[in-house]
Amino acid sequence: MRREQIIPQEDQQLIAAIENTKLQLVELPLPDMVDNPNYRQVIRVQDVIINLSEGYFKAIPKRILIHKITGAAMDLNLKVPNLERFKYDIAALVDANGTRKLYETNYYNEEDELVETKQEPKHVNCVQYLTFLSSVQALPQLFTAFIQQYIDDEQAVDPLIFTKL
Repeated sequence: MRREQIIPQEDQQLIAAIENTKLQLVELPLPDMVDNPNYRQVIRVQDVIINLSEGYFKAIPKRILIHKITGAAMDLNLKVPNLERFKYDIAALVDANGTRKLYETNYYNEEDELVETKQEPKHVNCVQYLTFLSSVQALPQLFTAFIQQYIDDEQAVDPLIFTKL
């Protein structure tokens, strides 16, 4: 028996878009590596593990080298810091670009006199924050902001972290 489906043009376009979708949640640029001027590098996240009942989140980022001329991608299993969050971890609030939001923070002495004012991030429970964001943002925006904060955090500790082989 022969089977034929009659699919309208707009649905054919939808099917083509689905079939051409890359299987990745986010891909963001990383700094160039001095040792490899012919390549640019990105951080790519394809896999995540989320266990909300246990308050657990893990993204599995990979550093990918992409040849600047040919566009060929290479996964050399380059070192990437762990991206695992537990129910007691905190995260800073970020804007739509993944940049930390800073708030005026006042410090007072024992006599309740203003001593200092700084611009500091507001921290919230990380897993709850991700859960909330997933309810109000599209998944790509959510992961872009989260991975950008991860990159910024790691570079704050070691500015050269992603420039080494």
